[in-house]
Amino acid sequence: MNWGKGLFISMTVFILFIVGLGVLMVRNSTSLYEDDYYAKGEAHTAIMQQEKVGQDVDITYTDGSLQVDLKQPGSLKLVTLKCMGNSSLDRSLAHDGNSRQNLYSIRLDPLTTGIWHAEVTGNVRGEDFIRKVQLIIP
Repeated sequence: MNWGKGLFISMTVFILFIVGLGVLMVRNSTSLYEDDYYAKGEAHTAIMQQEKVGQDVDITYTDGSLQVDLKQPGSLKLVTLKCMGNSSLDRSLAHDGNSRQNLYSIRLDPLTTGIWHAEVTGNVRGEDFIRKVQLIIP
């Protein structure tokens, strides 16, 4: 085979490869467009507002007790604890939400050693809040 035939064959294979990739790209439906883009944006904005309200809330864990200091009278709705090392240890505690206190002390079974993420939701100053913190249990 001379170099002309080799060049022709390699160019043909390359063109077929590019055309095949073009067809694959057109058939593939993954795009950056979201169907409910605006609804997700509004939900994200609401969560950001709740996190802003929850910035003043302090969460600490000492001696088997989770302390949630709202700094003002407020109520808790849900406390979620997630263990980063073992998801079977995750806990979710619903609170009645009717009592209004500044400081909540929630008695827990001792948490295992490791990194935990705590998320507390509730209401303070008439606004819903979300507070997320990382707890390191030695």
